Amino acid sequence: MKDARITPIRLGISTAFLVQGDCPILIDTGIPGKEDRIKEELSRAGVEIKDISLILLTHAHFDHMGSASKLKELTDAPVAIHQLEADYPRAGTTPSPKPSRMMGWLLKPLIKLTGSAGIPPFEPDILVEDEMDLEPYGLNGRVIHTPRHSIGSVSVVLDNGDAIVGDLIMGRSSPNWPYFADDLVKESIRLITGLSTGSIYCAHTGPFDVKDVKYRFF
Repeated sequence: MKDARITPIRLGISTAFLVQGDCPILIDTGIPGKEDRIKEELSRAGVEIKDISLILLTHAHFDHMGSASKLKELTDAPVAIHQLEADYPRAGTTPSPKPSRMMGWLLKPLIKLTGSAGIPPFEPDILVEDEMDLEPYGLNGRVIHTPRHSIGSVSVVLDNGDAIVGDLIMGRSSPNWPYFADDLVKESIRLITGLSTGSIYCAHTGPFDVKDVKYRFF
């Protein structure tokens, strides 16, 4: 199987990721209305929208699953999310985040006001538990449950050593705690840094070398 190639797709306030192996998968979908931008970026990378074999949502916040319903229609690909957050896409809502830093407290009222606005509901096709192998979808890697930014947050660890972690880690020029998390988020960061040997890709910042992440948190 081909080594994975990661292409970040910048979507304003968040980032989706095209990961290409034998087949391409899409990780996260941005806020509602980003399906055309994602389609354009896929085409630029030489990927037809119907080639996507899987849409994986790292968690159910509006800036990660907002365009999932439309992209599910466009791709005919199954959408995967952790089982603990499956009811949010069904209802077109998003979980209320728990601030862990000052910026989180400042952003929470805005997120509460706009977080569920315009999220088209959909039925997820695959419910992730503790782990999920990506080989059936053409990729050497696996999905790992990494909660604490949200209860059902997941990350992808590729066999080449890179990882994609959603909002598990933030920070501008260096890795830092997410704006929203509970006290045990460090355990998920420890898990990912124990499995990754390369770069850690985040939805709002980075990527960061795993050595820098270890230095920051441990």
